[in-house]
Amino acid sequence: MRTLANNHKGENFSCGNEQLDRYFKLTASQNLKRNIAVPYIAINLENFQIIGYYTLSMTSVDYNLKR
Repeated sequence: MRTLANNHKGENFSCGNEQLDRYFKLTASQNLKRNIAVPYIAINLENFQIIGYYTLSMTSVDYNLKR
């Protein structure tokens, strides 16, 4: 796993989920530049293609569900 950087080309990346693909291609690098989130990528070391990613963000989710 590596932090996403400018030299990582993700235009051919597809996980099969349109929303996740769109986030990665259009928003992930912007979030990194703005210090909103840190995208990490998994790379195939034979051909250097991005094969997966996850993103960490300094936010919280209110888990208190009112019934």
